[in-house]
Amino acid sequence: MFIHLKDDDEVRKAFAVLQDLVVALGDPEARVIVQPMITKRKYELMIGAKKSVSFGTVILFGLGGKYFLAERDCAIGLPPLNQTLARRMMEETKIYLHLQKLDSLQGGLRSLEEILARFSQLVIDLPQIGSIDINPLILMEDDCLVRNVIMRIDQSLPKEYRWTKGDLCPLHLSIPPYPFKYEKDVALPDGTTIHIRPIRSEDEPALRRFFETLSMESVFFRFGQRRINMPHDYLARFCQVDYDRDIAFLAVVGGKEERIIGDVRLNRFTDLESAELSFVVADTWQGRGVGSMLMDFCIGVAKDIGLKTLLMEIMKSNTRMIRFGYKYDFQRLPDNEENDMEELQLDLG
Repeated sequence: MFIHLKDDDEVRKAFAVLQDLVVALGDPEARVIVQPMITKRKYELMIGAKKSVSFGTVILFGLGGKYFLAERDCAIGLPPLNQTLARRMMEETKIYLHLQKLDSLQGGLRSLEEILARFSQLVIDLPQIGSIDINPLILMEDDCLVRNVIMRIDQSLPKEYRWTKGDLCPLHLSIPPYPFKYEKDVALPDGTTIHIRPIRSEDEPALRRFFETLSMESVFFRFGQRRINMPHDYLARFCQVDYDRDIAFLAVVGGKEERIIGDVRLNRFTDLESAELSFVVADTWQGRGVGSMLMDFCIGVAKDIGLKTLLMEIMKSNTRMIRFGYKYDFQRLPDNEENDMEELQLDLG
């Protein structure tokens, strides 16, 4: 290896030496790699992934280079990771908290978030990866550079690979990735197009704004109380879902400037064959067919993932919603007359 080569002549001389070495060794497969020398101030990090018996593929991030084994400053996360989750994972390390304080590295740190999210997608898409280590990953002012990668293929993966262990979760993961197949554009009776898609963890700010627009009556019928407090932990439970257990869909308008106008959820019971259905539509969009579109879509998804029964718990004073359930052949279940809730059930066959 030759480093700190200053001009073309030094590169040519180094190449000639290596060429003679290849001839002496008699290795026909040998190749010479020429790379630019990094002269700017840099930090050595590492990103890796390996398969765990208990959790499937896990992702590692931390201090890299020669200090990796000495310092053991690393964090572990589970894919899928978006940029927000990637940043939260990195914030668990001392090196990242130090780097955050350096204004000159803010561009490089944003690039690092994107790289970690893309790395997460790589291990999702390729279950054949047994382990992969990127070390060192060089963090610079505006970008990152990979210096070394080692990958091991999982030879134990069966040829007839069954992709899912639940309805949506691949066998090599613990958390199902975002189910793109459930994104759909639908047209309302007045011609307005709305987009229906699964909820994502980064929807938290938009979901907060949506709940804040609801009337007191809509809040009461959906949550059973006139007002709701919405701290981060509360909203996080709405947005960070296990798609194999609880799946939520949003109706949005506005293209890139998305605005939520409806929220519908399927919360599975422990038998995994039945689920509670609940939804709410923005007051300004009620009566325009949004609820019907969400109900049709949700029933279709429920059948697709093998559910046999849907249940809705509705306040008896919410007669409009009860009539809406009857429209879709939900049947009223016997209840205690003193109970304030009406239980409706739909047999999906």
